Amino acid sequence: MLFKNRQETVISVNLKLLNKMMRYSKLLVFLLFATAFNSAVGTSLCFGQSKSDSIKAIWENDEESVETRFAAFEAYFQLHVLSNPKEIIASSEPHFELAQKVESKHELLLVGK
Repeated sequence: MLFKNRQETVISVNLKLLNKMMRYSKLLVFLLFATAFNSAVGTSLCFGQSKSDSIKAIWENDEESVETRFAAFEAYFQLHVLSNPKEIIASSEPHFELAQKVESKHELLLVGK
């Protein structure tokens, strides 16, 4: 009878330890996810402005090909569509003007004016 109680005690202690480990592992996974998310968002916030400026410089450069300039508008849209929709509205005017200038019906439809 003593052996059975001891075995039950060992099992209950092991279960308690296992439960604690599971709680800590969930916490660890959460902390790792939060750190990774924070790093990704922090990086995009830090470098987002310089990337936006570089893309703007491409579409403002008259020496670039029209296709390259339209690709810059698309890249800018992808960069800001979810994070900063006001920027998309601001960039639609030069996009529209370029599309009108080269008479690109496809780009005019994309701008939506």
